[in-house]
Amino acid sequence: MMEGMRAIQWLVTKLSGDATITANATGGIFRGQAPSGTGLPFMIIQQQGSRDVDGAPGFRFFTEQVIVVKAIGRSTQDTTLVTIMDRVDALIQRGSGTASGSTIYQCLREQEIIFDEEAGGVLMTTIGGQYRIWVKE
Repeated sequence: MMEGMRAIQWLVTKLSGDATITANATGGIFRGQAPSGTGLPFMIIQQQGSRDVDGAPGFRFFTEQVIVVKAIGRSTQDTTLVTIMDRVDALIQRGSGTASGSTIYQCLREQEIIFDEEAGGVLMTTIGGQYRIWVKE
């Protein structure tokens, strides 16, 4: 089973259904990578790793997914990026739910992410978090 995709589906559904996020992340929410030419700011959700938690041989209790959720925009959009990520944290920290028949037991942020980089001559800022999500198929 692909529990990582279920966790990402849960995140995309939860975040794209929120008015504060959609009003501020006007470029959209994407898995992995935004298409070329996407408007700013936008959000990316991507898996960083996972670990199966097994019991008896061949029996998987659940998986731990490590997923990064980040908002990306021009460095002049810091306030908007913080608004987006504050709302993300309020929605998913200690969150649970379901996605395509899988159970999301809990979601916890493990670390904050903040960095700047240049892209095409424009200074960009990324603000986000690395979250651990426990999923049972």
